[in-house]
Amino acid sequence: MQYIDKKLMMPIDVENWIKKNKPKTWELSQDYYDGYVLLREQLRQEQKGLCCYCCQILEKQATVEHLKSRSKFPQLTFDYGNLLLSCKQSKQCDNAKGNDELDLTPLMTACDTEIILKVNGELNPISDRAKQAIDLLNLNNADLCQRRKQAIGDLFGIDNELNQENLELMFVWMDNEQAELYRYVLKKLSA
Repeated sequence: MQYIDKKLMMPIDVENWIKKNKPKTWELSQDYYDGYVLLREQLRQEQKGLCCYCCQILEKQATVEHLKSRSKFPQLTFDYGNLLLSCKQSKQCDNAKGNDELDLTPLMTACDTEIILKVNGELNPISDRAKQAIDLLNLNNADLCQRRKQAIGDLFGIDNELNQENLELMFVWMDNEQAELYRYVLKKLSA
């Protein structure tokens, strides 16, 4: 998990649709699909193409996540500040969280310092709330640990020596989401 700076606002077309239709439930994907796609793409850009929780590259069919659950906080259903984009992996991230609340969220700068990445790909919590988030979101499952370990191997290579010049060249040639994943790994390793 890494800090997400939510500087943007709800896309104007979506905001206008919400004001006009006054929906009672979150069925935007069915009721106003074009708006849902617009919102999802804006969240994807805001999060640099990475899942709000596991920081893996988002697939096309990512889901709009309500940080504060709709069932407990219905007044925040259409609040842009409560919306993030999550992967749809089973038993992790949004699918693992359900309606539970996180003590440490990606909207808190502290998530950058309270969760440390170890070279074996595991996330190491340095606070109780970081441990709660890692456990609830299942961020130390075998698949995620292996993916992070692979990214570390890709960055450091055989000699475990990070060459900043080569790294910047590598970032130029890869797609934005892949570069952001590697930047996330580097940031967490050096925290």
